[in-house]
Amino acid sequence: MSNLAYQVSPKKNQHKNVKVKAHLKKKSSLTVGEKFLITFLVFMSALGCMLIISKQAAIIQMNNDIRALESEITAQEKVNSGLYEEITELSKPERILQIAKQQGLTINNNVQVIGD
Repeated sequence: MSNLAYQVSPKKNQHKNVKVKAHLKKKSSLTVGEKFLITFLVFMSALGCMLIISKQAAIIQMNNDIRALESEITAQEKVNSGLYEEITELSKPERILQIAKQQGLTINNNVQVIGD
């Protein structure tokens, strides 16, 4: 019977294994000061990145404005050179004499130059 008792007793005493989970707080390896410093450095890095990006965007905008102004200057220089050519064409002495004759003016060749 000892054999039998041995076989029966474990079944009676067999309990469900209940695992007890202990909720232990992990001790942080960082102190409050270190956490503050890390947070501060992350914040300052993010701020620095934003400043760099905003400055680069401003530089790009300025470069676009400069290119637009340069193209306007080039166009105005073309207009100015065209107007300069027109001025030289209109100020030719032959044309001036022709307009003077049309207006009834005559050339007086009795001009004396004093001082030379």
